[in-house]
Amino acid sequence: MDATFPKVREGGQVQSMAFVIAIGVTDTGEREVLGFDIGTSEDGEFWTEFLRGLKERGLRGVRLVISDAHLGLRQAISEVLTGAAWQRCKVHTLRNVLSQVPKKQQPMVAAIIRTIFAQPTQEAAREQLRRVVEELRSKFPKAMQILEAAEEDVLALHGTAWRALAADLLHQPAGAAQP
Repeated sequence: MDATFPKVREGGQVQSMAFVIAIGVTDTGEREVLGFDIGTSEDGEFWTEFLRGLKERGLRGVRLVISDAHLGLRQAISEVLTGAAWQRCKVHTLRNVLSQVPKKQQPMVAAIIRTIFAQPTQEAAREQLRRVVEELRSKFPKAMQILEAAEEDVLALHGTAWRALAADLLHQPAGAAQP
């Protein structure tokens, strides 16, 4: 789930509005748009109404939601999609971290951070995150503070934990080939 803020003409005025979207992954691994909406803000009330609308239209069996760390969205997920796991989007996390890195050095820092997500297990990813933070902390203290703070959320399901959930979603044994 995510939101963007396009300019919209409404009542003769142009204003930024929240365009929210939910994309689901089917049992066969195909992506499909579950729904979208436009509202005046991306607050918790709007997200809650959006998710309730999806459920009223038949959304069932949500096991995992990946999004940014927007507090209103996270609260709506826990309220409406009871029992669904949540994980912070790696792309949003990377953007947040890189916002604290000079433009010239962003490609190098991004490449180093991506080594975290390339690890085969959650523990290996956590160890790599700690190594990356230690390596880059002196040059980019604010960026590494953001990365460290995001550890639990961005690595909630990684490696074997992610494969086990995917296998469960696809009704396959955990050791079977993954989509």
